[in-house]
Amino acid sequence: MAQNDDRTLPGISVVVITKNEEKNIRVCLNSLMKQDYPVDRWECIVIDSSIDKTPEIVKEYDSVRLLQSEAGYSRQRNEGLKAARFDIVAFVDADTVIPDCWLRGIATGFREYPDAAGIAGDAFPPPGSGWLDRCIAAVGHPAGGAIGLDANTPVGIDGISFIPGCNGAFYKSALEDIGGYNKEFDSGGEDIDLSRRLHQAGYRLHYGPEMKIYHKPHGPLIKYAKWNIGVGVTKYSLNKMGPILMMVEPGSILWVIFGFALLVPGFIVEPLLAMGSLIGVHFALQLVLRIWSRPYRFLLQRQHQVGLGRLSIWVVVPILVYIRQLFMNIGMWKQWRRQRRMK
Repeated sequence: MAQNDDRTLPGISVVVITKNEEKNIRVCLNSLMKQDYPVDRWECIVIDSSIDKTPEIVKEYDSVRLLQSEAGYSRQRNEGLKAARFDIVAFVDADTVIPDCWLRGIATGFREYPDAAGIAGDAFPPPGSGWLDRCIAAVGHPAGGAIGLDANTPVGIDGISFIPGCNGAFYKSALEDIGGYNKEFDSGGEDIDLSRRLHQAGYRLHYGPEMKIYHKPHGPLIKYAKWNIGVGVTKYSLNKMGPILMMVEPGSILWVIFGFALLVPGFIVEPLLAMGSLIGVHFALQLVLRIWSRPYRFLLQRQHQVGLGRLSIWVVVPILVYIRQLFMNIGMWKQWRRQRRMK
C-alpha cells in the first residue's frame, strides 16, 4: 500500500464481496494494494462465500481482512458494513481492476458534494478488452459500461438516482440509518433498492467521475445471456410487473415467436423480400433506440471514446440490446413462476 502524509483524507473501508472468484480476485487485490492513499487511512475487507480457492488467495495478502459469510449480495454487503471501521464504506466487485487514484477519487467526491450520502463512479471495460467485450460494454452495463455512468442515470444539481453495487461509496451512518441492504434482494437489485430507500429517507447521491474503475464485461455471448436472465429476475423483484405487461414488453418471447412465424415462411417463398423485411426491422429497432434509449444516444455521441466503429455501433450493439431485453424477459417470467409456486 502506498504511503502518503496527507492526514486530511477521510478513512475508507473497502469491501469486496466474493463467491468463487479465484480467476479474478488476485488482479483486483493487486490493483488495490497500489492505491495512492495513506496506509493507515483505509482498509480492505473481503467477504467470501466461495467453495473454490478464493479464500486461499486472499490469505496471501497480510493487510486484507478475510471474513466468511453465507452467499448473497445483500447478506455479504451487510457483513462488510458491519465489519468496516471507517466512516466511509466503498464497495467494489472482485472482477475489477482499480486505478491507483480510486480512493482519492472517492475522497474528492465527498469533498465536492458535502450533502452526499453516497458517491458513484464509472466502470469502464479494462484496456485491451476484445472486440465483443467492448460491444457488450457499449450496451451500458454495469454502471454505464463503456459509455459512462451518466449515460444510465441523469446527473443534476440534486445528484443521481442510484449507485451501482460494483463501484459505490457511502457514509456508514447513512446505510445504518436505513437498515443496510435488503435481504429480499440477495440475488441482485440490492443496489437499486438501497438507492431508492436512501432517497426516500432524504439522502442525496452524487456522481464522481474521478472514482472510475475497470470492470470485466459480462461476456462471452452465452454468459451475457445468462447474466441478463439474472437481471430480469431482479427487475421483476423490484417492479412486480404483471403477465400482460411482460407479454407486451419489447423483449417478450412472444414477439420472437411472432417474428419467426412471419419470416420463416417468407424466406421459403420469397427470400429477398424476407431479408429486406429483416433489415427493415433492424433499422426500426435502431430508430427506437435513438429516440427512447438514453445510453444508445450517449453511445452515438461517444463512439470515439468507446473505441468501436460505426458498423459495430449501428449493427452489433442494437442486436446485443435486443438479446439483453429478450433474456431479461425470460428472467422476469422465471421469477414470476417461482413466486407463484411459493404462494
